[in-house]
Amino acid sequence: MRELTDAEILQVNGGAFPLIGVPIVIGALTGGASKAVSSDGNPGEIIFGAAMGAAAGFFGTVAAATTGAVRALYGTYSVAAGVVTTWSDS
Repeated sequence: MRELTDAEILQVNGGAFPLIGVPIVIGALTGGASKAVSSDGNPGEIIFGAAMGAAAGFFGTVAAATTGAVRALYGTYSVAAGVVTTWSDS
């Protein structure tokens, strides 16, 4: 048997999108949906919620992929972005 090349490993495991893209999409959807409910459909608030939710998903992914102080730092960024998502201008 031979070892798989890096390109073959990416083909087998589905590439980088499931690792990075899925949490960003989930964060954007949940952030946008929560702002749509809390702001009665204000488009600016929905876009803000989706952007902050996507940021929280991205930082959470980086935190999950690292260890030590970097994990703590990006975990904190993720939680902070999630908290900012809930802010309202009303």
